[in-house]
Amino acid sequence: MGSVYVAEHLTLHKEVALKLVRSEFGGNRELLARFAREALAGSRIEHPSVVEVLDYGPLPDGTAYLVMPIVAGTSLKDTVQMRGRLPWREVAELGAQIADALAAAWAQGFVHRDMKPDNVLLEPREGGPPLARVIDFGVAKLLDPQLPEGSEGPASTPLTKEGTMIGTPGYMAPEQALGRPATHASDLYSLGVVLWEALVGERRWAGPTIQAILRAQLGEKRPSAREATGDGTIPVALDQLIERLMSSHETRPSDARVVRDELRALLAGVTIEAPRPPPRAARSARSWVLLLGVLAAAAALGGWFALLAGP
Repeated sequence: MGSVYVAEHLTLHKEVALKLVRSEFGGNRELLARFAREALAGSRIEHPSVVEVLDYGPLPDGTAYLVMPIVAGTSLKDTVQMRGRLPWREVAELGAQIADALAAAWAQGFVHRDMKPDNVLLEPREGGPPLARVIDFGVAKLLDPQLPEGSEGPASTPLTKEGTMIGTPGYMAPEQALGRPATHASDLYSLGVVLWEALVGERRWAGPTIQAILRAQLGEKRPSAREATGDGTIPVALDQLIERLMSSHETRPSDARVVRDELRALLAGVTIEAPRPPPRAARSARSWVLLLGVLAAAAALGGWFALLAGP
């Protein structure tokens, strides 16, 4: 729905990235509102791992533009496709950076809702590991930081109707697939999938259709990263952390900063005892049954989903 160009800032004589909404979407109010939200996120979240927005505004054809710095790097998706599975230390370092970026986004009230390898750019740094840059807050949810998590306040205008599925199949958390409000825990589920795929070098959940991918998430037991690769050098603690991230909503880590600290402790050779998960709530099982019913209904009706499927 948009295009990105390398452009020159005529006053500063500096190359920048110029993102434009395609002209045929000039009358799409929801798309333009999400584009504006992406600009707001990029201007409010001040963090090295979040690409800042330098400028934003309307265009005469009814569309809009935003200006960002150019990130000289490749996406995590392309990196894994070129190199294969990544060493665990590299994955833990990238995961710590992404978790820290999510914490900064949450502090400003944003839930990303579309964490996936395509939306992580790896910018080379001289003498150190690459810098992970989280991009594309176009479907981010804006919460009022003064209200309980999941509540919408006057600081935001809801752009998603209740019951709408927003996210990318294979990466979205089960509660997102059910059309329930995405929370911080939803981003952590997606982060777990991203880390598993970087360690293993392949998609965790794949299928020919959206329904097939979601059914695989619900019905298939996938091995942990250590089991899938047979790589005994992957620390057990890292393996267990990733599995906790992809567990039910109630048993995931409570905060991205906790995930960041556990990953950094692993890199430093320090052992942190993982908290014991609470008993699995009975309503989680009901959620899986409900989602299976949704999938069956969608198949019968031709699939009434509102998804950001992504390439």
